[in-house]
Amino acid sequence: MASITLYNKWRPQTFAEPDRHPLIGQEHVTRTLRNAVARNQIAHAYLFCGPRGTGKTSAARILARAVNCRRGLQGEPCNACENCQALLSGRQLDLLIEIDGASNRGVDDVRQLRERLMQRPGGADLTGRFKVYIIDEVHMLTQEAFNALLKSLEEPPAHVIFILATTDPQKVPATVASRCQRFDFKPISLETLVSHLMHVAAAEGVRLEEGASELLAQAAAGGARDAISLLDQALAYAGATREVTGITADPRLTLGAPTITAAHVQGMLGLTGFDAVCRLADSVIERDLPAGLRLVHDVASQGVDLRQFTRQILEFLRALLLAHSDAATLLRLDEERREAVQQRARRLSLADLVRLIKLFAQAEQGLKAPSAQPQLPLELAIVEASLPAPTMTLPLPVGSDGPGAPQPQQAIPPALAAAPPPPASGPALQSQPLQPPDAPNATPPEPSTAPVAPPGEAPPAWPAALAQDAAADQPPWPAPDDGQEALPPDPSPDMPAIALPAPTRSDPSATGIGIDLVRERWPAVLEAVRHANRSVEALLKDANPMQVEDGNVVVLEFRFAFHCNKILDPANRIAVEKALRRVLGAHCKVRCVLTENAGLPFDRPRSQTAQDDPVVAKALRIWRAHILSPAELAAVEALPAVADLSTL
Repeated sequence: MASITLYNKWRPQTFAEPDRHPLIGQEHVTRTLRNAVARNQIAHAYLFCGPRGTGKTSAARILARAVNCRRGLQGEPCNACENCQALLSGRQLDLLIEIDGASNRGVDDVRQLRERLMQRPGGADLTGRFKVYIIDEVHMLTQEAFNALLKSLEEPPAHVIFILATTDPQKVPATVASRCQRFDFKPISLETLVSHLMHVAAAEGVRLEEGASELLAQAAAGGARDAISLLDQALAYAGATREVTGITADPRLTLGAPTITAAHVQGMLGLTGFDAVCRLADSVIERDLPAGLRLVHDVASQGVDLRQFTRQILEFLRALLLAHSDAATLLRLDEERREAVQQRARRLSLADLVRLIKLFAQAEQGLKAPSAQPQLPLELAIVEASLPAPTMTLPLPVGSDGPGAPQPQQAIPPALAAAPPPPASGPALQSQPLQPPDAPNATPPEPSTAPVAPPGEAPPAWPAALAQDAAADQPPWPAPDDGQEALPPDPSPDMPAIALPAPTRSDPSATGIGIDLVRERWPAVLEAVRHANRSVEALLKDANPMQVEDGNVVVLEFRFAFHCNKILDPANRIAVEKALRRVLGAHCKVRCVLTENAGLPFDRPRSQTAQDDPVVAKALRIWRAHILSPAELAAVEALPAVADLSTL
């Protein structure tokens, strides 16, 4: 006869009676349900939410027995009357109907359930007060099934109780959840699981070491069912035996009390010893990279689960974090391990601990994916943890104490400090934006907050990373040549200037910019606008700079009213004016007008002819055609019109 698994044998039978397999770790649920049954304040629908193995289905079954117990509504089932015995053995299928929501998730399944609701509970010689419907994994139902269930759930017959159980309550529609009393089952605490495992092992006649019970409870991650299943597995691994229903265990294997040690659990779960975790922590603290990599190689060659090993490292680092934060009382460690944690916590700063926890947490996530080198994420974490993290400083502006006073240092991120210096052929950087001396409407520059060097010293260079960020936001301007001056892309005191061609004047007597300069720089203006807004750049391709009024008002001529009106939108107009200011070095305004022959093409410089267009050239090759000259076009138009053949 097959053995009954421990988690089935120790399934909770009561809400809170200690001598009859109570539901552990959910006191807020058991107290409410006991009082509701004892006072006959039973709801028509319940929603049990929580992680797997925390007692949702067990609580639903206990509630079903409690409301149908022959002894009456006493808060707890007696588990001795005919109804309780029938429900415990699974013989009474009329008082308790369990439905798997994952396999019965369609609207037809719910319709069949609704047809059975009106039948009174009871069958054969058994009668009960309620028919209890338990729908497990209810979040798997389809939306149509939820809609079909909604009316029955809202107003069920007086003899029907719905209990919906789910591990994912977010997927349950709000219309369904609002019609139920919701109970959230929380993960069971480590102390409760350890105590429960010790109780189960003692009842099974097995000696379980406290260290082994802690490892089992940690691996269960808050689930009582997982913890007892792991205990059952540890019994088999350690060679311990327990009584089997109807069969006595082999007496040769039961000589003396069987024992489960921490070493048994470590071997079963693929864990390493505490000493290996401490040695890895020492290699990281001492920045001994070869020792850390050799330890990972040894652990992997022994067949240890690297994810479990990484989790052990994270648990150890968490212990260091708590010890460093004066919260060591939260740890469940013996004196020897507590001293080891305290000793290493004193050698690390809080920032270092946070950095290490993030690195190994990333490694634990990386170990999930299959790889030809499974230990690589862990090795990379050790390498990054062993590398120093230097910080460089940037001098602050000179204060009121004078250039000779000592200046404080401002730390900058290592990414900026490690960036290479800008190339000599790149854009020239200045600590303060400049304005052209002959721009009448240019606003004076604001006081700069950039670093200022003391007299007689070279000005400090901007970090290369900042220069790259600034250049990435601007179009690629040409490098300055002789006779050119550096102008800012935007008059902002905290942005380094980028070298642009110096404005030239077509009319020396002019006090502002000239139309020749605007036309000369118009391709650069289009390029600047394209970096800010491609749609505006497409509209400007129809524009022709016609003239400059009042020294800084650029008049743009358009063929189409749609393009003209779009450029006059405030956001688009500001984008064009910013581009003009960056290219020409002066504040400019924009005025848009329509050409006299609106809708017709007008003469303007073109970069290529029709024959240069690749599409036109390909069409000419395919059809063996050519573009008509003005004389040929006039000759074609002079030909007589062809008569309409349909009138013949």
